[in-house]
Amino acid sequence: MRSRDPASRALAGLAFAAVAFFSVVCGAVQFFRPDLDPLRAQLSFYLTGEYGALVRSAYYALAAGLVALGISAYRASDPARRSAAPLLLFVIAGISLIPVAVSEMFAVDGGMHAPLARYVHGIAAETTFLCVTVAMLLQSLWWRRDAAFARGRVARIAVAAAAFVMLWIHALAHVGPAGLMQKILIALILAWLGIAAWQTREACAR
Repeated sequence: MRSRDPASRALAGLAFAAVAFFSVVCGAVQFFRPDLDPLRAQLSFYLTGEYGALVRSAYYALAAGLVALGISAYRASDPARRSAAPLLLFVIAGISLIPVAVSEMFAVDGGMHAPLARYVHGIAAETTFLCVTVAMLLQSLWWRRDAAFARGRVARIAVAAAAFVMLWIHALAHVGPAGLMQKILIALILAWLGIAAWQTREACAR
């Protein structure tokens, strides 16, 4: 039996705020960097240069938001229908997102550490994308029979599945402009995270 959980509700609210902040910052910067082609430039290109510090702060906020969502979603779920796997994957994704932002600064400075920084950036980004999309799928499947998350169960599964498929299309098929394809993937992830965070917040208040 679930009971009201103010701490988890606060964590879910933090997760929603982090997703909103990331979405607004990374969406707006597309219009303020005329030196970058939004269809070709992947989001990591915006981590350095003008507004780079603001974009990095959005990455750090989202990293915290992923951890917060993992914890709050686990605690808000029906004890009979919860799994630690999505929680662990969300935490790994959040932790991995930090070196994605940090390593890009060293990858573009031309210094002796640039090759290592590019390698770390690539591994961290792949880890983040893979862990968060798998976590979304698993959490959606665990929630499909949870009464507190009945609303939107089909949409959650569909968006999570679309993001997972899009990840592999982007990684293997190289279809379309790299920047556009990556941003579609990120938009799917952010949509799922925002909906899940809001619904988790509501579930913790019941």
